[in-house]
Amino acid sequence: SHTAILARSMGIPAVFGLGNFTAMVPNGMPVIIDGTNGMVIINPSDETFKEYLVKKQTLDYLETSLAQLRDLPAATPDGKRVFLRANIEFPGEANSALSHGGEGVGLYRTEILFLGRTSLPDEDEQFRDLREVVEKMAPHPITIRTLDIGGEKILAEENYQRETNPAMGLRAVRFSLRETALFKGQLRAILRASHYGRARVMFPMISSLVELRACRACLEEAKEELRAERIPFDDGIPVGIMVETPAAVMIADLLAKEADFFSVGTNDLIQYCMAVDRGNQNVAYLYQPLHPAVLRMLRMIARTAAEAGIPCEVCGEMAGDPLYAPVMMGLGFEELSMNAYAIPIVKRVIREFSYRDAEELVSALLNLGTAEESREYLEKEVLRRFPDLSRVSRI
Repeated sequence: SHTAILARSMGIPAVFGLGNFTAMVPNGMPVIIDGTNGMVIINPSDETFKEYLVKKQTLDYLETSLAQLRDLPAATPDGKRVFLRANIEFPGEANSALSHGGEGVGLYRTEILFLGRTSLPDEDEQFRDLREVVEKMAPHPITIRTLDIGGEKILAEENYQRETNPAMGLRAVRFSLRETALFKGQLRAILRASHYGRARVMFPMISSLVELRACRACLEEAKEELRAERIPFDDGIPVGIMVETPAAVMIADLLAKEADFFSVGTNDLIQYCMAVDRGNQNVAYLYQPLHPAVLRMLRMIARTAAEAGIPCEVCGEMAGDPLYAPVMMGLGFEELSMNAYAIPIVKRVIREFSYRDAEELVSALLNLGTAEESREYLEKEVLRRFPDLSRVSRI
């Protein structure tokens, strides 16, 4: 869920789907939150407490050792370069991205400014927010995603009613293209901020050329307005799309002709591919990143982007799990964006796992028939090289 992603990006241990858990636990009772394994231990014994204290000390040591990689490139032993960037929601997170060795921001979620408010932020407020993060990240690139309102991200306004099936409803560019005044204001703010660094604009949940062209038309209108007002901006700002629907995957070759870059949103792509609500605990077991259909879609996207000669990154949760790093490389992705805390451990795996081995790993996975078989094979192949990853991976 969006809440889980936000907690992870802020380094807050969390476990979700516990129902009325907090009402069942008396105030003052000690609790251990094991976010890695999805466990909450109530009133742990002395033995369990000591066990987890050792685990924490081990993780602290691992984090300290990984800090030494901060200024080193994410390159495989056989010379394959991978660029690691951060997913952020607040300007203040830019400092964390840089301190963890991030080479830019691969996903800046703009909707945080719109959440939990009774009135919408105007263009100037958005511009100040965006300019701050663009300036902080310069000369590194920053990819700014337009509003992804919808799903579990609800504006606190009476005009925007909750939907029965929000994941399939009025969200992302569908919402923006309906609320054109709001969309135009955001695009103007993004363009104005682009003058102060290396910004890219990205449209979420594109499923057709019609949507992409409509978004580009709004962007051009915003540019014309700024030119008339003599407000500076980057006229050549790269324009990309999130590839996160099966429709976008199937027409990726057409979209690549009119987009400057792709960014794969694996969270939603898996959800729509598997027809599963990732926030519904009753069907959460069907949310399978290693399902053959998901892996084949990812390979198709990477190949299509490469053939079109445009950059393609992965910015979903798969990108930030170190166990998936060899899979991402083997599929052909050279840019990964994740929460800043994951950058060091993912970099370590990349620096110690050859590109050739990654390709062979993916070739084997693509020949397996089930997600369970793929998971077993991946764990065996990767964890024998990096046994300590079992403490930090969410696979």
